[in-house]
Amino acid sequence: MADRIPVDIPIANLAKHPAVVAWRQLTGADAVPHRITRLNQGHSVVYRLAGMKEAMLES
Repeated sequence: MADRIPVDIPIANLAKHPAVVAWRQLTGADAVPHRITRLNQGHSVVYRLAGMKEAMLES
């Protein structure tokens, strides 16, 4: 059964996280989230990129 407890991802450079790199490639935006949270664990992992909407509006 997949882990459904949200877990904040500690990483020194959020811009280098694979989820952020993929989002930036899809949108063409140069934004970086202020926090990354793993929402599940298993075959397909889902991440919440907190603050991307605000960051995209600023850039």
